[in-house]
Amino acid sequence: MVTLTNVTVARSFVGTVQIAGPNAREFTETNTCGASLAPGASCQVSVRFAHQFRGAQTAALRVFGGGTTLSTTLTGAGK
Repeated sequence: MVTLTNVTVARSFVGTVQIAGPNAREFTETNTCGASLAPGASCQVSVRFAHQFRGAQTAALRVFGGGTTLSTTLTGAGK
């Protein structure tokens, strides 16, 4: 789970939350983020790895909003 927190003093726009990359289909996401976050507010993004294929799988969790892109790497290993 990833927690996004608005640490600014202004409302922050949250655009799109998506999974991208070479193995994006191996991961799914759900989130509690609305269109914006009030100052000090947080939302959660949960990611699930589906492991349909053998071996290491990678993708990226990306959050677009307010002219900024936040990204983190996702990894999993299928059996």
